Amino acid sequence: MKTILKLIGIVILLLLMAGAIVFFFFPQKLIDFTNSGYATAAQLERKVIDIDGYTVHFYESEAPNEKTPLVLFHGMGDDKNSFLQTAEKLSEHYHLILPDLAGHGENERKQGMDYSIDGQATFLHNLVNELGIENFNLIGNSMGGHTAAAYAIKYPDYVKNLVLLNAAGVKLDDHVVYTGFGKNIESEEEFDAVLDRVFYEKPSLPGPIKSLMIEQINNSKDFVDHTLVPAIKTGKYFNLKDEVSNITAPTLVLWGKHDQVVEMNVAEYYSDNIAVSELNLIENAAHSPQLEVPDIVADAIHDFISKPKTAMIKYTKTAHAAKVQYYRWYTFYERDFENVQRLEHQLEILDEDIIMKSAAGEMQGRANYPERLKVYKGWKNAHHVKNIDVQKSDDGRINLEADIIYQNLKPDGGNDSYALHYSTFLKERPDEQLPIFSEINIKPTGTIENPTFEDAYPTNRMLSLMHFWLLNMEELDGNVEPFIEILEPDFELNFSSSGAPITSIEALEKWLNGTPTQLKQSNHFPENFAVQELGNNEYEVTVDFVWRGVTKENKGLKATTTHKWLVKDNPNDRFAKIKNVNATQKVALGPL
Repeated sequence: MKTILKLIGIVILLLLMAGAIVFFFFPQKLIDFTNSGYATAAQLERKVIDIDGYTVHFYESEAPNEKTPLVLFHGMGDDKNSFLQTAEKLSEHYHLILPDLAGHGENERKQGMDYSIDGQATFLHNLVNELGIENFNLIGNSMGGHTAAAYAIKYPDYVKNLVLLNAAGVKLDDHVVYTGFGKNIESEEEFDAVLDRVFYEKPSLPGPIKSLMIEQINNSKDFVDHTLVPAIKTGKYFNLKDEVSNITAPTLVLWGKHDQVVEMNVAEYYSDNIAVSELNLIENAAHSPQLEVPDIVADAIHDFISKPKTAMIKYTKTAHAAKVQYYRWYTFYERDFENVQRLEHQLEILDEDIIMKSAAGEMQGRANYPERLKVYKGWKNAHHVKNIDVQKSDDGRINLEADIIYQNLKPDGGNDSYALHYSTFLKERPDEQLPIFSEINIKPTGTIENPTFEDAYPTNRMLSLMHFWLLNMEELDGNVEPFIEILEPDFELNFSSSGAPITSIEALEKWLNGTPTQLKQSNHFPENFAVQELGNNEYEVTVDFVWRGVTKENKGLKATTTHKWLVKDNPNDRFAKIKNVNATQKVALGPL
């Protein structure tokens, strides 16, 4: 018996020694073994597929018909293993796909490949097409979240739900996300500093594992710094700031609260500017919550995908009302602003105690506004709006922030152009549909060299009209009166290819008191807006309206229509007038 026990003891000792040898001298084997265990627990199988001569490595779970596909995209310098722990809880509910991004993980760093965000989105699209997936849930972390957001913009019909997990992609200030790796990591202390930036609580890693990870980072430095980051910064979709509002998929902005890599204002921007979205902050997590709190991330993803989205739809009436006045503000300066009737229309959008601050000085009080205009006499002005954001504060004020390119031609031949930031506040009034400006602050943010003057009046004039139209469409009160002001006497509205056109105020009133009154919420998100001048103060407007609505039975609906308008304009009227509307279905009406 003693001999047998001794032999068993020797075997155990040899096994422990073998484990120690693997741990100290072959740490990659230990990491691979650990990841294999996570993959097995998540019922994932390692797979490869060839797409146009490029071998793609990915994990995939079994794909029963009843399980919705869910794709999880890792971040820069990471790989498909990043989401393995999160995948374990999700595999019960979803058909999981965890790919390596192009140039990451086991995928080749192929010379000449497009590693921009647009390139990565195309890479993902080729993969899901090859796998025969058409409608799926998409999750992305960091650069993977940036890519996921771009994919949802580029291929909206493919994304069922979107989860942005500490996603990059929106540049709001001087904070830099894509810095690259910089100099080599020379010590464990320098590596610990990297971990401190990425994790809320720095993981305690054994020395051999640290050494391996330092080696891997240093070996990736040349690719990341000289190929990947330059491709991202110079490629399409580097900054999604002006395109986030084009995301139509219901979106969960899931954020490790202590992220030092991508700041909280990016999370708020995504949430504020995506039509159907919610923001969920995770305590005790930083840039990679899927590694720090994988179960919490998995639960948040599943809860979001599973629940109704009607409560997340953002009301757009406030934004439409503010934008009506904002674009009216510009159009006044872009035509004859010495016209008495036009000046009266401009004064009606200003509060009696309006405060204005700009390079021209400070002004207080609407009564002083006409005097202020004298400095601009003889100028030809254009205001090209680059981005615009509207928020309503707790005190009821509306805050409209915008960046524009301002151009002017002076009587002496001077031709100037500046980048300007507008910070404005509007206040709502009892029994009045449109708010008025209480404060306008204008600050220069740059100078445009060698500008070419381009008239902005047609665009701004038509945008003001469009937002007024949408504002009244979303009232859902059956009131036809506001439409009378913006319709030509011989108007024709074709809202349906099968129904008769609406050609009278009475018919429009009947329509407004029909289907729209069955809704308790209606929201329009304009896309692809374009204006063409036809001559004789006539314009053709084309625009897509992405629509989200809620019935009185609390059922969420969605649709997209393309509108083509013929508009006639008298610059002295408050608004241009619509002569003809032709609406065609782009995305069929369906449940949200």
